[in-house]
Amino acid sequence: MPTLELTRTVTVALDELVGIDDLERAAVELARTAPAALIASAIEAMVAELVTEVCGPFGMPVTDEGQITAPWACPECGSRQGFRRRGTQVRQRGLTSQVGQIKVASKMIYCRSHKDQVLADLTAARSRPPPATD
Repeated sequence: MPTLELTRTVTVALDELVGIDDLERAAVELARTAPAALIASAIEAMVAELVTEVCGPFGMPVTDEGQITAPWACPECGSRQGFRRRGTQVRQRGLTSQVGQIKVASKMIYCRSHKDQVLADLTAARSRPPPATD
């Protein structure tokens, strides 16, 4: 089973000397917001690793035949192989959890099998003569 190890650092900068009540407020705010940010960071890293495993490193895609079977399927054609990254486009998602709202961004991918079929259908539709009108 693949493993992913993440290390995160939290840095708190103080612009000036503050009182204990300000430090307590900052600590409470950190405790309230940090878990969601850490979970989002871990999810983004895992999704990025999974996309790299299936599609190959950015700029060096794996051939369709060389791809491993993806743990997801194309919603249109059901294919589990032939996926490619959509450049640098990202998709924003929101999840609700016990630690609050988690905002996650992941790279977008597309199914080449479905895209090729859509392009073939469009080409065939364009080459047909228009229906006769009486």
